[in-house]
Amino acid sequence: MAYPEDPRFQTVDDYELMPPDGSKKRQLNPTDDWDIECKVYIGGLGYGADKQEIENVCQRFGVVKSVWVARHPPGFAFVLFKSSYDADIAVKYMNGM
Repeated sequence: MAYPEDPRFQTVDDYELMPPDGSKKRQLNPTDDWDIECKVYIGGLGYGADKQEIENVCQRFGVVKSVWVARHPPGFAFVLFKSSYDADIAVKYMNGM
């Protein structure tokens, strides 16, 4: 087990993110492994942003594979489309909404 003094970690927060077996840090953002070409950032959302509502709006532009809504801090989400073409269309039409 690694301790905060371990040189691999900069802060206690880093230590808390390490799994109990000490193997490696947990992924900070569950969308990190999504295809960047198909992933769309949606910002300016309120505290009550609803995953289903975001998915319903985004389905007008193509097939939505997944939606992740930030809670701490709130105000943004990521949408994963099936294709990069669908993601591009969504960005084109939703930009500035």
